[in-house]
Amino acid sequence: MANQWQRAVMVPSWIRWLPCSFAYLTVVPDQHGFSRKAWSMLPWDKAVWCDPGSVDDWVAQAQSHHPRREADHAELQAREHYDRVVRVRAARVELFTEMCRRRGLPVPHTLEELLSCLVGFGLFEMDGEWLTPRLEQNPIEVLPLAGNEIVDEERAQQDDRTVLVAITVRALAERTRPRWRRRQVTTDLRAFAAALRMPEGEVRRSLARLVEVAGVHVHPRRSPLATGCASRSRGRRSPAGFPSTTCPRPSTRSDARPGSPRPRRLGGVTKRLTARVAIGLALAAAVLTGCSSEGADTNCGLDQCTVTFDRGVEAQASVLGVDAKLVSAEGDRVTLEVAGEQLSLTVGQGGTEVAGMNVTLESVTDSNVVVKIARA
Repeated sequence: MANQWQRAVMVPSWIRWLPCSFAYLTVVPDQHGFSRKAWSMLPWDKAVWCDPGSVDDWVAQAQSHHPRREADHAELQAREHYDRVVRVRAARVELFTEMCRRRGLPVPHTLEELLSCLVGFGLFEMDGEWLTPRLEQNPIEVLPLAGNEIVDEERAQQDDRTVLVAITVRALAERTRPRWRRRQVTTDLRAFAAALRMPEGEVRRSLARLVEVAGVHVHPRRSPLATGCASRSRGRRSPAGFPSTTCPRPSTRSDARPGSPRPRRLGGVTKRLTARVAIGLALAAAVLTGCSSEGADTNCGLDQCTVTFDRGVEAQASVLGVDAKLVSAEGDRVTLEVAGEQLSLTVGQGGTEVAGMNVTLESVTDSNVVVKIARA
């Protein structure tokens, strides 16, 4: 019988605390227990902390996506981004090491050692070869925190939830209104909360927080339904019974005028909230989303990533806890290696399921191959 791969039920804040290779351990065949043999394809010798690589590679990749006249600006942005990533990584390593020290557990260096460490923390139960995930536990209940650390963690968890809601609202708006001409969308709050695996009350509190920091406006109607993004200029109403959320338009170059404040955006809010908790969810799309890429660009949301592989180079990416590698591309047929299995794909054939992921070939050109990898 084939394994029914699924994302483990998990408190999202574990993303801040645990090494990025933890993403491999968030995809399980059964929430209630499974044989470790089901994870036989995992790279158990893989380092627990993802290597950001060389800053020169970041600069080269950034410049390749900008006109030559903007090369200096692209380099500056890439170096600043790289420095932030390195600082965040160092902070995460230090915090996790301290938690291991307080609990008296060896600091893990490989994925194999990380699993043993998480068993020590009680995040997995191990009975011989059988494992049961317990990631639904709150870090406050599991980690050896004390005093103000608990207060700080409670605040950070609220920011985590706000970031997740912000990302989901923005993704919903971009999916339903691609050009943002009408910035009002409507959805069912219950379904919205279920997709995030968050209580409705927490979603409401996070939306209220976005009202404060992102210029988002929530318009409740006659039922406890919906969020969205509405155009302020057109005054378009959402259907009766559906509250909506108004989101500011994504900024453009013409929005930035000397002496005028920059418009607030959900993207900017996620960055500010992430920075404030030092390690937050810049991983919110990246964390369960992946660790690194080489010869490829990744654009990730909560449950799916679009990977653009460069042709003619050895291109690979690590996203959503799985490794993906471009093996070959001939005409409109592409061979990929995903989670250790080779897939032969053509444009328009639909998705192929492997290791709990649905892999779809989006497009093939002379210069690149675009693939969508989503949780099944």
